[in-house]
Amino acid sequence: MPKLSLIVATISRVTELERLLDSLAAQTCGDFEVIIADQNVDDRLKPLIERAAAGGLSVSHLRMDQPSLVLARNAGLKMAKGQYLAFPDDDCWYDNDTVERVLERFENDDCPSIVVANWLEMIGPVQQERRLDVVRFSRFREIMPSSIMLFLARRIFERIGEFDPRFGLGGKFGAGEEVDLVLRALRAGVSVVFFPQAVVHHEFRRRPAADLNSVFRVTRSRARGAGALYAKHDLEKWIILRGFVTPLARAAMHCFDRAAFWSELGNFVGRAEGYLEYRRDHG
Repeated sequence: MPKLSLIVATISRVTELERLLDSLAAQTCGDFEVIIADQNVDDRLKPLIERAAAGGLSVSHLRMDQPSLVLARNAGLKMAKGQYLAFPDDDCWYDNDTVERVLERFENDDCPSIVVANWLEMIGPVQQERRLDVVRFSRFREIMPSSIMLFLARRIFERIGEFDPRFGLGGKFGAGEEVDLVLRALRAGVSVVFFPQAVVHHEFRRRPAADLNSVFRVTRSRARGAGALYAKHDLEKWIILRGFVTPLARAAMHCFDRAAFWSELGNFVGRAEGYLEYRRDHG
């Protein structure tokens, strides 16, 4: 049985997924399996997966009928055999010793339940390890980990449940599934450690949207996740107020930069929609 299961939800991308698989094939520790949750309607990934398996990777190919990031991850979770789990994006990649370092950290005497790796392109070089604090995290004053940074012990899913399918790409609220999961874990008393010696990579610069409508639409969709998180976790009122006021203030500051203006306006509208819709649906 592998110690680690890597569940990769993917759609459309091939070259980027090949880079990830190449980085996994180069790992100094091979005690892991890869589950490809394939949301494509064609067989574009079949040659790539066959080549990865022929090269020695333990790869399972899971076909998905419904495109949804969280549903794909939850389906992969049910297939996974590992004691520990991770959910790399199809366009991220690992340092050669990332798996080895993460597994060693899990097995230290303090036995953390979640190890948060360092996303080098976003955070930069860091040496200091630290435990995440639930109060700071709920106030968005902590490292807010992307899914590519998360390595989790299977036991926490038995304790707090799977990813909430209402959040994330393809869900009702277009982002925030990993923040929701970590906040639920922290509130349940789970030990979460930021461990910068384990490094993951993902390009950080976002590509410019094709037009202003796209800027507004994409930002609004993702911001709905933040607004729904405010309501689901009943965050402090000043945190919610700050979340609504900040994008409006930034929009005013960027009134002569049309792309920045519409992006911040999308942030405000999306957060307000997500908050009000979650409260309407759940009281």
